[in-house]
Amino acid sequence: MVVHRAECRPVVSDNYMKIKRLQIESVKPQRFSQQLDKAVTTIFKPVANHDFNVEYKKKKKSEG
Repeated sequence: MVVHRAECRPVVSDNYMKIKRLQIESVKPQRFSQQLDKAVTTIFKPVANHDFNVEYKKKKKSEG
């Protein structure tokens, strides 16, 4: 049977607030995710301009 409820509060001082802030920052995740507006395209197909392509373009340009 509980007769009296104890209310415990810490003494609010600069040292207490500093420790509290450090504790909150330590719990905060190091990485966080962000939602991007559009997809990031990092795959680019290489374009090779071979000799026969260069000759074909020159031939096509000279003919018309």
